[in-house]
Amino acid sequence: MSINPADIAAFLIQSATHIVIAIVIWIMARLLIHYAVALTGKGLLARRIDPTIIRYARSSLNLLLNVVLLITSLGPGGTVITLSIYCSNTHYWQVFHDGYRIIREAFTQASLPIL
Repeated sequence: MSINPADIAAFLIQSATHIVIAIVIWIMARLLIHYAVALTGKGLLARRIDPTIIRYARSSLNLLLNVVLLITSLGPGGTVITLSIYCSNTHYWQVFHDGYRIIREAFTQASLPIL
């Protein structure tokens, strides 16, 4: 089984692009979260809410929005590391089982556990 350097380069470029996009989105989302938390604090302060409740509301909102950001950033937008095999329907199961056999042998040879 040979590895094509062009395929590796393409994978690395695609992964780097995804990482850069994820970083830019993360920074923009963090700025929006900061703005939303500050706006909430100002709104509650204008209504003369107790400062302790304002700090609690701001901290809760900050935590909630950061958890949502973390969950969404780990979702489908992440780097894809799966293997897709394409073949005709008549050879699908043979290719499927051969692919998993090759992966299992490579993991066994490298002493990596298969979960």
